[in-house]
Amino acid sequence: MSSYREAWNHFTLRHWQFVILNIVMFVPLGILLPLLHRTFLKIKWTLGAGLLFTMSIESLQLVTGRGNFVVDDLFNNFLGAVIGYGMVMGLLALITIREWDKAFLYFAPLFIVLTVFGGIFICYHLQEFGNLSVAHTAKINMKNTITNVHIELKEQRTSSPIYQAPTYAKDSAERFAVDFFENVGIDTKDMVIIAYHNNANYRVESTPSYHLWLNYLDGSYDFIDFSMFDEEIEPMDEDVDRLIEKLQAFGVSIPEMATLNHKDVGEYQWTVEQYMMDNQLVDGVLSCVYYNDHSIKK
Repeated sequence: MSSYREAWNHFTLRHWQFVILNIVMFVPLGILLPLLHRTFLKIKWTLGAGLLFTMSIESLQLVTGRGNFVVDDLFNNFLGAVIGYGMVMGLLALITIREWDKAFLYFAPLFIVLTVFGGIFICYHLQEFGNLSVAHTAKINMKNTITNVHIELKEQRTSSPIYQAPTYAKDSAERFAVDFFENVGIDTKDMVIIAYHNNANYRVESTPSYHLWLNYLDGSYDFIDFSMFDEEIEPMDEDVDRLIEKLQAFGVSIPEMATLNHKDVGEYQWTVEQYMMDNQLVDGVLSCVYYNDHSIKK
C-alpha cells in the first residue's frame, strides 16, 4: 500500500495533462480512418493502423534522437485511436441502424476514460495540499500549543558574513544556457526550452543532442551530450591537469583546495567545503565523465 501511495503522490496533475494530450492526439485518427475507407469499419484494421502509426513515431524518435521511446505513449496513443473509432462507429450506429445497445458499446471506451480521469481530478482537488511528493499523514490543531525556548544571549555583538547563492530568472537563465552551449561550440539557433517552476531544461536537438538542466534557485546545472550513447564511445581516464583544462571550456574553475575522488573509469568528482575564493564562498560538488573521444559529455 505504501509503494502505491508513494507512486500516486509523485504522479502529479501535470503528468495527467501529458497523458490526456497523448490520448487526444490519436482520437482524430480513429475517427477519420473509418470515414475514409470501408476497410477501416472493421475494428482490427483501424486499431492495427493506430498501433502501427504510434510505433512508427516512437521508433523514429528513438532512431533520430529527437525524443524518447516511451511505452506509456504507445498505450495512450493507441487508447486515443480506440476512443476515436468508438465515437465514429457509435454515431454511425445511431444514425443508420438506430441500435442503442450497440452504440453504447462503441461509446464505452470514451465513457470509461472520462469516468477514470474525472475521478482522478476530483480526488486530486479534494486533497488539502494536492499531490505532494511527501504526503502528510495527520492534521494537528496547534492552537493551544505552548513553546518554551531557553537561549542565553551574549551581550557582545558580533557580525558574520552572509553569502547568497546565484539565482536566475527566465531571461538570465536562458542567457546562461546560450553562453554555456556557445562556449563549447554548440549552435543554439534551434534550442528548445522547457521551463518548470524551479528549473528549466534547454535542449539542442541536433546530432548528437545536448541537454542542460539549470536550477533557478542555486545556479547548479547538469549537462548531457547524448553522443555518450554512440557505439565505440566509452569512458576513459585522463590526466587530471588536462581534464581541468577541458573543464575551463565549460566555464568551470577548480579551486586548489578541492578534494578529488576518482570514482570509476573516466568518472571524476571534486568536493569543496566552504572555501573562500575572491570574496566568494565555494561549497559543493562537481562531477564529470571523460570519454575516449577526448571530450567531457556529462
